[in-house]
Amino acid sequence: MIRKRSASVWAFSCRSPRGVVLTATAILLLWHPLAKAAEPKARIGVVDTGKVLEKLLSWQDTQTRLEAEEKKAEKLVDEQKKELERVRAELEYFKPGSRDHEKRKAEVVARGQKLARLSERLRRALDERTRAALEAAHAEIRKAVQGYAIANKFDVVVDARAVFYVAGGAGISLKVAREMNKRYNDWKAKNKSEAPENK
Repeated sequence: MIRKRSASVWAFSCRSPRGVVLTATAILLLWHPLAKAAEPKARIGVVDTGKVLEKLLSWQDTQTRLEAEEKKAEKLVDEQKKELERVRAELEYFKPGSRDHEKRKAEVVARGQKLARLSERLRRALDERTRAALEAAHAEIRKAVQGYAIANKFDVVVDARAVFYVAGGAGISLKVAREMNKRYNDWKAKNKSEAPENK
């Protein structure tokens, strides 16, 4: 009797649109808590790539190298500026309009243009090296984050700067940076021991 009644209720509910909605709602209400309890909770990691980059010893060494290159470029430009100023000062010794004055004047213009080209070329080269170094560092961070996530069984890792809020996310920035620094120090020690002067 109970089976017949439940079958008739099912048949009735399927014939009526309201009945279909009520039946679907009842199924969802019964199923949802069970499904929610059965679902495993995802492990979420949160990484701030900017913070990782700041802590990286390899990036600090790269910045030191780039700063040294910038100082070298500035020194070269300063030397050319001094030479330009020397030639410009020589203009005073020649009578305006004379052949020597015009010759020195043309040299000042040529040196000024050469200096501008040199300065621009050095700036672009330094910008390109900085951009390439940043791209390489970010690629290394992505690789390290993936490795850390796999080793520590994280299901998802999000960039802290790309999301506003993550419930239950574990901050892994410093741990990733620590692992990367350990590998970098190992690499430096190995390369130092293999250097020709140490053999």
